[in-house]
Amino acid sequence: MTAIGRLFAKGLGVAKDEERAAQWLQKGADAGDVTAFVDLGNLYAQGSVDGKPNGERAAQMYRKAAEAGVIAGWQGLGWMHLNGKGVKKDEAAAFAWYLKAAEAGDPPSQVMAARLYLAGRGTPKNVTEGAAWLMRAANAGDPDGQMLLGRLYLWGEPLGRDDVKGLHWLTQSAIAGNPEGQYWLAKAYREGKHVAVDPVRAYAWMSLAKARGYALAAEEAKGLSFDMSQDQVRRGIEAAQQWRIGADIVVAVPPVGGMAVGQFNLNAPFAPGR
Repeated sequence: MTAIGRLFAKGLGVAKDEERAAQWLQKGADAGDVTAFVDLGNLYAQGSVDGKPNGERAAQMYRKAAEAGVIAGWQGLGWMHLNGKGVKKDEAAAFAWYLKAAEAGDPPSQVMAARLYLAGRGTPKNVTEGAAWLMRAANAGDPDGQMLLGRLYLWGEPLGRDDVKGLHWLTQSAIAGNPEGQYWLAKAYREGKHVAVDPVRAYAWMSLAKARGYALAAEEAKGLSFDMSQDQVRRGIEAAQQWRIGADIVVAVPPVGGMAVGQFNLNAPFAPGR
């Protein structure tokens, strides 16, 4: 029953129908599948059941999952308390739920616990603990954890600057398809403060971040192109088009003797890799 509800929620093999999804998920929960409470909580939080978000109902669902020991329920309650949705805003409670999920091995919760430690929200500021949780999430392959760890190493606060580690983690996040990781890696290649300037590689990563909806990337990509030759822009576009998740950008070797202006179209449609 829970499986049927998830199919309706995602529109997999059936027409997407979130009200029917909620009905099937409730049946699954009533039959003893406590993981269905998380799906129900998500639907209520998103406003998919009654046409508008129902924070109180979502919190009830997450709490039932949490009481049954479902990690995603702990994570859901952390989010609700952090944002004051359906429950009173309580950063200490949010931290406690995120830390509980982090200790159980949930990488996204490890990232959130790290953020709260580093910012001193809901818990005393503790850079050592925050960095340790970020490292655990990054090593587990969490792209957000990799992105944040890379940024902290490159820009030197509060972990201390380490360009090698910073570029490593930003690259891991970028090749995993994380648009924010792609954006910050592109910035590093554009600025040349942490790695040799590479406008083609910067343009390719920035184009991918833009294509994936990262808002800051659109203006950055435009600004990048003003400082590049047409051949560099062309090679950046080609590198982005050929990129696939799990791989680094591959930039073509520049042609010997240059290229005529009319040999390519800068306005050709851009189709990012998958």
